[in-house]
Amino acid sequence: MKMKNWSHNSFLLWSIVTLCGLMACENPNKTAAGTAQPYFDLKGFVQTQITWLNQQQPKVKKQVRNEGKLVTKTLAIKNWEKELRMFINADINKAALIGTYDIVKKGKIIKYTTKEEKNSVKEMTVELGNDKKVAKSVKIIVGNDNALFASGTKLIIQCQNKGNDYRITTYTIDGFQKIIMRDKRPYFIHAKVL
Repeated sequence: MKMKNWSHNSFLLWSIVTLCGLMACENPNKTAAGTAQPYFDLKGFVQTQITWLNQQQPKVKKQVRNEGKLVTKTLAIKNWEKELRMFINADINKAALIGTYDIVKKGKIIKYTTKEEKNSVKEMTVELGNDKKVAKSVKIIVGNDNALFASGTKLIIQCQNKGNDYRITTYTIDGFQKIIMRDKRPYFIHAKVL
């Protein structure tokens, strides 16, 4: 009897979680709790992709350039949260950033541009799918510059329509770091989800 109860409760819990997840995907500017956010919900978008990637466990063809040498490998990613951390960290819906971005909408494209020099995310461009509810691609420019340290990174996620949703197909991290009295160190990662 206990086993039957446990199965029923597990199914019920799974159904509720799935329903909440589907509701969160309806609007790219809403959180899982359903509260509207002023900017595109990058964190929610990436978390949705991470959930899908964890379920599918796809391999990726990954190119990495470090110190001028390009290496290509096909591998399985063990920790998608860690792999896509830079995208999650580029979320501009933090309380301190509200009101610090200009928003320009043109068709399926939404562009956010910083109004303040101190913001590390300088620009984010989101291309929505045909239904204008989910993202087809996201491009982000991040940069920091002070007397001791400078960095710049371009982050790109590309998705394709798979069934009723857009799923990640490629992601790119292209940037550099420069510490005072040292040479600029470029880095590049491009991965294709197989």
